Amino acid sequence: LMLAIKDRVCVLAEGFTPKEVSDVVWAFGRLKRDPGFRLWGELRVAIVRCAGGMTSREVCNCLWGLATIGEPDGVDISKALHALQRQAGATISLLEASVFPPGPKPS
Repeated sequence: LMLAIKDRVCVLAEGFTPKEVSDVVWAFGRLKRDPGFRLWGELRVAIVRCAGGMTSREVCNCLWGLATIGEPDGVDISKALHALQRQAGATISLLEASVFPPGPKPS
């Protein structure tokens, strides 16, 4: 069953939304299952493509899933991690701007 799921996810990954990418990465982390070389490759591309549109929750779910699964053998996920890092930084900047709007600082 897991092999069939992995094969289907590989086929669909190209069209994933940011939420779908984060849900899949989170699910593999929750199951403590390595997605395998082929699916890692597809997920890596999907994360890079979708990271800019992810909410803070989706970024966190991806990072948690990746950390829980561990580093895959033979697959370089550094671009995916950098894309998630950029989006997390952008989200933090937006949050800071809404909590601490620009202007004169109170004395």
